[in-house]
Amino acid sequence: MKYILLFAIRFYWILKSNKQPARCLFRISCSRYVYQITTEDGFFKGVHALFKRFRNCRHGYQLMINPLNGQKTMVLPDGTNIRQNEIAEKFLN
Repeated sequence: MKYILLFAIRFYWILKSNKQPARCLFRISCSRYVYQITTEDGFFKGVHALFKRFRNCRHGYQLMINPLNGQKTMVLPDGTNIRQNEIAEKFLN
């Protein structure tokens, strides 16, 4: 099962046009993140990571700036907070 998921991700990379701008909220794209988790931790954790990323990669996030230290944090639709080093560059400018 693990190798089927990894093959599907690689097939997606082949089909995906590199000319389209990245739309991901995260610094590491969803497909790369799921590929990495699946490779390291197995099929079930990879599928869990896929659904978690898919559920949160949509409108409804909030970008917040901490007034004390200037660090940016993104609150995702499910309430998860991600730190500045995990947010895609296009949202930090």
